[in-house]
Amino acid sequence: MLVLGLLAAACSDSAPNETGVERIDSAGTQIVVNATATPPVWRLSPEPELSIGVLEGESAYEFGLVADARTLADGGIVLTDVQSREVREFGPEGEHRWTAGREGDGPGEFRAPFNLTVRGDTLVVFDPRLNRFTRLDLSDGGLISILTPQVRILNAGFLTMLEDGSTLFDSDEYILPDAGFSQMYTVFLRVSADGNTVDSLPRQPLAMMGVLDSEGRMVGSPLFSPQGLSAGGRNAYWVTSAAEPEMKQIAPDGSVRRIVRWPDWARSVTQADVDRYLEVELAETSEEFRPAVRQRITGQPVADEHAISERLVVGRDGRVWLKVTARPGVVAPTSWLVFDRDGVLEGRVEYGFSGRVLEVGADYLLAAVQDEFDVQRVQRFRVPNSQPNR
Repeated sequence: MLVLGLLAAACSDSAPNETGVERIDSAGTQIVVNATATPPVWRLSPEPELSIGVLEGESAYEFGLVADARTLADGGIVLTDVQSREVREFGPEGEHRWTAGREGDGPGEFRAPFNLTVRGDTLVVFDPRLNRFTRLDLSDGGLISILTPQVRILNAGFLTMLEDGSTLFDSDEYILPDAGFSQMYTVFLRVSADGNTVDSLPRQPLAMMGVLDSEGRMVGSPLFSPQGLSAGGRNAYWVTSAAEPEMKQIAPDGSVRRIVRWPDWARSVTQADVDRYLEVELAETSEEFRPAVRQRITGQPVADEHAISERLVVGRDGRVWLKVTARPGVVAPTSWLVFDRDGVLEGRVEYGFSGRVLEVGADYLLAAVQDEFDVQRVQRFRVPNSQPNR
């Protein structure tokens, strides 16, 4: 990243400020260059401040697969369970308030209630299998309305609902080569609030992909190669190729508002990485399938460098969380770099539990956590050292 720093200095009129961050304006795009990749470490509270979920008990507290969740103004939580096809709301102490939905295609029913958006006293649920938005009353889960967009987006991934009611989607574009690997892309689209208009936005790199075996039965990428990431906020979305220490903030019209960079770290793939990966995969595979797994991995091309990151999340406060890629087989805390809404690297969050982050806020992290009995709980942790940029 020394080259980035030199380039920045060459085209900037100002020196880095006291935080070591340099801002450069270039044709209407702000470039933010962070001088450090080792910000202060923020560790989560040792225990969750709220935990919802049981091994056995009332069905409302048993979860199959929690896909999304949002923290409400009073400290309650509303979430979607894809396995039960339900939306559930819980109070500030974790008490069950109401459940809405069931499996089906009718009004108020779901096939895959994945994504949640809270707008005042209304909850908007997107079901990609039905290609439908369902609006519920937050007070009791009552059905308000449904909207099925007139356009069907192939492999649609919900990014965010913008302030004007329009929705941003991403869709992966696959055109595989006959041999070798080619760059695949993610296409971004904006659907109007009435579901009738679609605007195409600039595409972004997804991954190098190709056929992994001579029979053409398996498609994939070189081992450890990066996969493009995206996440949406209230008035913009962020993308990164995960191949370089850089991410971009994109406006709803597709223009680049901001480019954020930070110093790189050693990411070269070693034979030890491949060996550890193979060891972990074999340990998780039944004996009869191990020869096939070994053959696949030992014959798969290997990237020169590990991806920088494996997940991107935009917080309720506008900050951007970037999950750092973990080395295979290495026991270490899960680690996220946290940037403020302007792209300044503020901190590094670390924790040791196994789970999927559902939402982050100014001083909290909400996750679906698996325990040793594979019981899923929704838990909220404090990030006590964070200093949110409000």
